Amino acid sequence: MLKYVSLYCCRSVLRDFSMSYTITIFTIFFMVVSLFSLLVAFLAWQRRHAKGAKELALMMVAAGSWTFWLIFETSAATISDKVFWSGLEYMGAVSAPVFYLIFVLRFTGKGKYMVSTVLRNFISNAINLYIPVGE
Repeated sequence: MLKYVSLYCCRSVLRDFSMSYTITIFTIFFMVVSLFSLLVAFLAWQRRHAKGAKELALMMVAAGSWTFWLIFETSAATISDKVFWSGLEYMGAVSAPVFYLIFVLRFTGKGKYMVSTVLRNFISNAINLYIPVGE
């Protein structure tokens, strides 16, 4: 009995997905980019003892989450759905450049500048994140 209930629930979820979301070529492209970013993050994390590998993994996770939520934003049919998904997408979009800066500073050996620069960038990005999501 539970098997039939779970199949029914999955079918209704898939039916709702196909009614309110549209799969486009951009959706497929962002799926590939998201998977590729997470693959690079996984490979960098396996080599985390190398110089800058942890920072590269963090940057690729942020980029992967950015493109993952972008899949849903490009697929959404209504403006309210697009606004909701763009709010989630914005977290990855804001943190990816900061992780890129951390990666560059660590990889080039300029780690002494990292504390003040990264803290300042994270604070300004947190403010920028609150503005669109907080409305």
